Amino acid sequence: MRFHFHGGWREPLLTRDVTVDDVVWLCRRLAARSDAQLRAAFRAGGSPKDVDARYVKHLRSRLAEGLRLAQHASAR
Repeated sequence: MRFHFHGGWREPLLTRDVTVDDVVWLCRRLAARSDAQLRAAFRAGGSPKDVDARYVKHLRSRLAEGLRLAQHASAR
């Protein structure tokens, strides 16, 4: 599985050590959070309040992408 991520010094660790099952596990847990909880997490990280909704929308999209990996994982 190839991840579309290029993160500098972390990349070798991510591409070697993170499995599809790991991604699905995390996406399931994050997808269970409410939008209010996700907005609070972004605000705790210093996100301006006026962009939280956009961040949550984008995160929801990426979580859905990660959850689709479960179909591929079960097909193996």
